[in-house]
Amino acid sequence: IESMIVDGNDVVDVYTKSREAVELARAGKGPVLIEAKTMRMKGHAQHDRAEYVPKEMLEYWKARDPITLYEKYLTEMKLWDKKTKAAIHAKIKRLVDQERDFAENSAFPAPETAGEGVYCEGCHVISPDWRRPRNELLPPKSAARALYRVNDFGQVKDSKKRGAEK
Repeated sequence: IESMIVDGNDVVDVYTKSREAVELARAGKGPVLIEAKTMRMKGHAQHDRAEYVPKEMLEYWKARDPITLYEKYLTEMKLWDKKTKAAIHAKIKRLVDQERDFAENSAFPAPETAGEGVYCEGCHVISPDWRRPRNELLPPKSAARALYRVNDFGQVKDSKKRGAEK
């Protein structure tokens, strides 16, 4: 299988490599595996504060926020100006507000429907199986120290960095 590594925090790199992969697949050259180097900035679930992630690693990836880097790219390439940026942000806020209002004004689904469509429709009975008390899932009992150290924080090697240095 053809494969490629992409800087998952570089929007242009992700788009370029994804487009290349699609072109290869459409040309009949088979599937393409894309490894996107990036960092999940939150824990695995709401109760997980990700205390096991070394602070310097988190800071490294915070500085490489894909939205901030892409905004910098758009500005440097003169693909937008302050007026265009403000209009985009206003549109996003309007759309998010509309969707939030719709969600908040909608009735809650019945609890017994929570498992519907998760694995299949109708051939399995799905019900929660709570095996641990909730307080075991919340800090401080869920807190853990990192058992390993990642020296390069998962950074992409030999890739063009568009405003992503340091």
